[in-house]
Formats: sequence, structure tokens, C-alpha cells
Amino acid sequence: MDATLATRQMTNERIGEAAPAAIDFGSRPVYGLYLVLLKEVPMKLSRRIKPISYLKAHAAEIVRHLGEQREPLVITQNGEAKVVMQDIESYEQTQQTMALLKILALGNRQVEEGKVQPAADVIKRLRERRESR
Repeated sequence: MDATLATRQMTNERIGEAAPAAIDFGSRPVYGLYLVLLKEVPMKLSRRIKPISYLKAHAAEIVRHLGEQREPLVITQNGEAKVVMQDIESYEQTQQTMALLKILALGNRQVEEGKVQPAADVIKRLRERRESR
């Protein structure tokens, strides 16, 4: 299944929301909460590239624009991309998304390695542990 199609189906065309979903990865469906990582309209990165001299001359304007537009800015030095700037909210969201993706990857690896238990067994064990206190 195409990732974009799967993402749209999972979110019912709503960007930035999470939705419970099942996606077929080969022989078995994987169930869980998937986060939307794609935007409907991709940003034009070519408009978001500026030389370091522009940054030096327009720092306050750039900071304001980054906060309003929430799109990254690529800074070049000697014609080569050197730095990507983004507003703090976008950065924090990216970090949270990366952390959740790592958790999902770990969970998928544990499933592949057979390190899973039926939910009913786990719930039963937790209830028994609580009652024995």
C-alpha cells in the first residue's frame, strides 16, 4: 500500500491528527496508533534557501517568519547548504515524532522476534499482582 494513501486513509484526510488503523505489511496486518507525517501540499524548498549574508542582515525578520510560517529555512555558505533553521514548536514536534517512531520500530522488532504476549494474559497477570498486594 502506498504510504501517502495509507496515511490519508488513516486520518480521513485530516493532517496532524492520529488515528487507529490497520495496515497490511506483508503477511499480517499491524494495528496501532499511527501519526501523520505528511502534509497535503509539499513546501517549496527552493523558496526557503538563503545565503548566510541574508541571515546576518535579516535575522529578526527570519525568526518572525519562521514562527509564523512553520517551514524550515536552509542557510548556505559558499553556495553549499550548511544549516537548517526552524521554529521551536516545529523542532519539538519533530523530536516527539522521532521518539514515537523509535517506539513503533522497537515494538515492530519485538513482534518480529516473537516477544509478545496475548493482552488477556497480561491483563490477568496485572490483576493478580494487584490483588496480591
